[in-house]
Amino acid sequence: MNLEESSLTSSANFTFAFEGENSVDASLLGLTLSNLSFITNAIVENDPLHPQLQFKVNAFEKGSFAIVFQSILATANQLSALGYIQDASAVFEILKGIFDIKLALKGNKPKKITEDAINGSVIVDLPDGTHIQVPRGSNIVVTHPDIDQKVTQIAQAARLNNPNKGFRLFDGQDTFSYSSDNIEDMALPISDVELVPYEKRKTIKASLPIVKLALIGNAAWTFHFNGKSINASIDDEHFLDPVHRGYISYKSGDHLNVDLLIIEKYSSYDALIGTSYRITHVHNSPSIPSLIKE
Repeated sequence: MNLEESSLTSSANFTFAFEGENSVDASLLGLTLSNLSFITNAIVENDPLHPQLQFKVNAFEKGSFAIVFQSILATANQLSALGYIQDASAVFEILKGIFDIKLALKGNKPKKITEDAINGSVIVDLPDGTHIQVPRGSNIVVTHPDIDQKVTQIAQAARLNNPNKGFRLFDGQDTFSYSSDNIEDMALPISDVELVPYEKRKTIKASLPIVKLALIGNAAWTFHFNGKSINASIDDEHFLDPVHRGYISYKSGDHLNVDLLIIEKYSSYDALIGTSYRITHVHNSPSIPSLIKE
């Protein structure tokens, strides 16, 4: 089967904007964009057909940006039977459904979620006895705690930007506004699963030029690594002991061949919040240091 003959390509765009006249901090805007990207990619991954999705962004003034989706769906003839993202505009509809579920639940869990395959939707029964009907796939915000957390953080970002305003979505035809009262409800997490900060660790072999030595205790040395200066503690006592005793000396510019442990710390929202370095072992240096004669 020829993929081009059996695939369907479509595109759609929408605008996300913080309400209010306040200028938006660049990091706040960037984090919101990152969260939206994470959510939309999860929407696609959750579709049985796993369509390809291209994500392009154009920034505007006053804390808004336009997002252009382009979806490429293989085996288009199977769309009605298997997938629910039939074109790129469906991604926006599901995204809006996610926001609507968060708003309706107000931090509570739904009583029941029923899939209506005929109409391509899900019915979410709310704790107050009412229900909302949203596009199929929107319930990912209930079933996936990380999606719930991402939407929560988008609402919190809007509140930080301007506590008296919210945000709006525009799909080219209609504007969907979420007020300050709305974002207070959306900022309440649905899931009781606690997403905690975590670390990623890896050890590499590296030749590190010395920038600054530390000759007292286990204080960190300064090295040049990947075009920048880093501080790294040294755990290798067999190396440190003769240095501290004065039997061996090093100077700025000498190299240490080492096993370098890189520790990346991430927030519960998968944002990199810091990197630290430790030298677990020092190998023989190609730059032989001078021996101090007693």
